Amino acid sequence: MRRLALALLAVGLAGCEAGPAPIAYGRAACAWCRMTISDPRFGAELVARRGKIYTFDSIECLAGFVASGQVAPGDVHSLWVTDFARPPKLVAAKDAVYLRAGPPRSPMGMGLAAFAERADLAHARAGSAGDELTWDRVVAGVRDSGFVERPPAAGA
Repeated sequence: MRRLALALLAVGLAGCEAGPAPIAYGRAACAWCRMTISDPRFGAELVARRGKIYTFDSIECLAGFVASGQVAPGDVHSLWVTDFARPPKLVAAKDAVYLRAGPPRSPMGMGLAAFAERADLAHARAGSAGDELTWDRVVAGVRDSGFVERPPAAGA
């Protein structure tokens, strides 16, 4: 009986998949810049393999954290960004498409917004200039901006 219980526990634990959690807007602090996460259109998360969740107030803070290597790439389970068109819905960072433009203005000022659907990005982009980016280009752009070497102070 004990072996059966242990086997069922092992199967149950193996089936548990780490994933994102709802962000506590207005209460949670960004793991990168320490600002209170307040705008539900821009929140993001890194889920570590051991289940720890790091929350961020913007895409650029998540990208800066990833680029800084504070969590080793092998220890990252998944990355999540808020779908700007459907907040507070989180989508996998690698599956989202990104807009870098003037509006919408993101919390850290880089003008990055994520979309689950390319059509939503096109709608947001209508009438304004902006670049469509992949997650890899977002991380490279944040790294190249110097944001990784000098993260903003709280309240910036």
